[in-house]
Amino acid sequence: MSDVFLNIDEQPKESVSIISERLENRSLKGQFYDFTKEYFALMDFDENSKILELGGGTGVIGRNFIEYRNFKGKYVVSDLSKELLNFGEKKAKELELDNYLHFKQIDAMSKITHDKGSYDTVIMHTLVSHVPNPAVVIENAKKLLKRNGKIIIFDADYETLLMASGNKELDKIVNTAIKEGCVAQPKVMRLIPKIANSLKLKLIKYKSNLLFEAGSAEFFYGMGKTLSNAVVKSNQLDKKIADEWLKEIEKAMSESTFFGMCPYITYIYEI
Repeated sequence: MSDVFLNIDEQPKESVSIISERLENRSLKGQFYDFTKEYFALMDFDENSKILELGGGTGVIGRNFIEYRNFKGKYVVSDLSKELLNFGEKKAKELELDNYLHFKQIDAMSKITHDKGSYDTVIMHTLVSHVPNPAVVIENAKKLLKRNGKIIIFDADYETLLMASGNKELDKIVNTAIKEGCVAQPKVMRLIPKIANSLKLKLIKYKSNLLFEAGSAEFFYGMGKTLSNAVVKSNQLDKKIADEWLKEIEKAMSESTFFGMCPYITYIYEI
């Protein structure tokens, strides 16, 4: 199975729209949004600071950061997907944030030849779990930083992700399909300290957050619907099974028996 987030522009238009909507909605409210605000609060900057987000998609994290921290420097959102970047550019203009928020197509997995030593901070927000070689991406991030620059890695331990309707057979099938079809590296956050050490990065801070819902499923229902749809569209899960599972999730929500959890981790390194 392959990670659908690695080739978004090759997905059906409907899938791209669903993914874009999910990237936006999960980051605008609730526990996930609160987690990002916590690492935003740890960042130092001034009006001359340059920040690069690798794999930034629609730019929603950049928009949140600019608004939450009243950022007046330059925040560059990069991604491999032209579709997501185009969506982000339009959104930034609508919100009149285009003076601070910029968009650039960068393949974070390829050899970096431009912009070396240009940024004060490089953010990787839910990126390293989707790439085939996280060490290459982190090494590229290091090359893009100025002296004493910082790398922020925020992602989940998706191996631990669980969305439970109570139907054990369906839960196992769909949770497994989502992990295999939407997450190239479900255990990567356990490996980051070793990768960072090999690149001579200095660990400054780290923190963890548990995204947990019981009974209701505001975050996980959106996640489950989006990601199960994505693996169906990429022919990695049967639609009947996905639909049946979503009905079981909805039933669990109506009966207040739903259980969902996923741990998120933040690492901050300095070169």
